[in-house]
Amino acid sequence: MTSTAATTYWAVRLTTSGTYVHQNPQADTEAGHRNVTHGCVGLATDGTAKRFYNQVAVGDVVTVTGSDKATVAVGNGYGDWNLSWKQWLEHSAAGQTTTVRPPPPRPYTTRPAP
Repeated sequence: MTSTAATTYWAVRLTTSGTYVHQNPQADTEAGHRNVTHGCVGLATDGTAKRFYNQVAVGDVVTVTGSDKATVAVGNGYGDWNLSWKQWLEHSAAGQTTTVRPPPPRPYTTRPAP
């Protein structure tokens, strides 16, 4: 693949190491047929990239299918959802915590009208 200097539009950063979801003109014709990226997720120029950029929020989970790449490593950006709850607690500054269930609400009683 020949690399040329180009402006990247509608880029959403997924990892601290530089994985993005962004517009890629080559995705218009090559997506699903040929690898035209160095690891980013390329979106078409038909408005798909702009719509994704305008709708995604920090913390949204992005699942990439059809790739033989490994899951994003914990600590490489927003990859902590790849941990089990037990692993999450092990890495937590608070350590293992317990949640106490609140007591059930008291039954609602009515008073007779005066």
